[in-house]
Amino acid sequence: MPTHTTRPEEKAEMTTNVTATLADFAAGLKLEDIPEHVRENCRVLLLDTLACALAGHQGEETAQIAAMETTDLRAMTPTAIKGLTTAAIVALSTEQVAALSSGQVASLTPQQLAAMETTDVVALTAAQMGALGSAQVAALTTAQVQAIESGDLRAMNTTALRAMTTAGVVALTSEQVGALSSAQIAALTSQQVAAIESADIAALGVSQVAALNSTQTSALGAAQVSA
Repeated sequence: MPTHTTRPEEKAEMTTNVTATLADFAAGLKLEDIPEHVRENCRVLLLDTLACALAGHQGEETAQIAAMETTDLRAMTPTAIKGLTTAAIVALSTEQVAALSSGQVASLTPQQLAAMETTDVVALTAAQMGALGSAQVAALTTAQVQAIESGDLRAMNTTALRAMTTAGVVALTSEQVGALSSAQIAALTSQQVAAIESADIAALGVSQVAALNSTQTSALGAAQVSA
């Protein structure tokens, strides 16, 4: 069966026709002709592209990220959030941090989370706190740990809580320790239990003490037991 070989002039004509068709379509397109969901998706993609470009250009993104509306910041993908420099994270306002979705918070690197201002950590909601992973919790500074609201700390998942450093456990206030759930108490490592201040041990309720297992209780010091 004979085959048809496209001549160069035919290829050029085909390219010209396609280009002309696309040009005519673009020239005649009106904003109202584009469905709302398509416009919204384009907006999100544009913001994501800009955020990725900003994250890859050191130094200039800080002021731009700080100036973003919370709705636009929330529209950024977790990948774009993860790409922000620590300087950009520090520049976030308390309002911006509180507006982040749980998925965005979960995407933060340990370095980004550790760079957050203490006031911004206070702004984290229970849902955001529950999204933190082990590596993120392990990166929290003692000042950040102390800044966590008791109710929000209670929302931290047990696996992540087990990753808290002993220094972080020592930094917990009596109010924070007293707010931990029985499941959270039961999940603590023996090293973490041994690091709890005696005054904080005294803040434990009956149900919390009952949640301690034999390994945990054997790790308690004399001062903690007497408390």
